[in-house]
Amino acid sequence: MFETEQLLADVLNPKTAMTIESARSDHRIGPISLPALASVAMRHRTTFREAAELAARLGMSHEAEDWFE
Repeated sequence: MFETEQLLADVLNPKTAMTIESARSDHRIGPISLPALASVAMRHRTTFREAAELAARLGMSHEAEDWFE
């Protein structure tokens, strides 16, 4: 798993203490692929849209950034 994918998974995982605020300053922030977004969404039983919006809020760039405006 890539670092950006793991960071997004950490924020979505209720068992970790990672918050959106603390994740924004994490060194792992960077681009994330559409397959990685889909993978994280499926593992954490959330929608692709929610995962993509969260990734954008964290500062992760991806191809779906403007799909849901």
